Amino acid sequence: MRKNSSRRVYSLRAARPLLLGLFVLGLAAAILIPLYLVRSATQTGMGGSPPNTEAQLVGATPGSPAKIVLEVTSTPTNTLLSGTFLARKNDGSYSRTARVVTVKWNPNQSVIMGGSQDVRRGAVLQVSGHIDVEGTIDADQVVILTDAITVH
Repeated sequence: MRKNSSRRVYSLRAARPLLLGLFVLGLAAAILIPLYLVRSATQTGMGGSPPNTEAQLVGATPGSPAKIVLEVTSTPTNTLLSGTFLARKNDGSYSRTARVVTVKWNPNQSVIMGGSQDVRRGAVLQVSGHIDVEGTIDADQVVILTDAITVH
């Protein structure tokens, strides 16, 4: 009986480095995977691809996907808003352009980083959706960026 218990102790001692290695590997993965995901999300913006440029928006055809950043200038109806197209600069800030864009949206849809009450004159939004035949963007997603970016 004594022989059996000494064999068990020996096998646990032999497995310690393996268990320690697995623990360190798991700890590293638990730290590095979330860091990688956050970093990749911040490099491409809140939803994947970077916003369209003004030239891309002008050349887009009906049904094309669109992702833009705009500063709201008016909300003529509950489901329609107009704003100034914001162009992204190399330093990550945005500048106003002369282009005015119109967006159709549903005030009952979820608004990321805020609520529908934050969609008002002066708000900075990132809108993702599709361009309709009139050139209006039908919003699938609205993100409030008012306090998150710099506009020059």
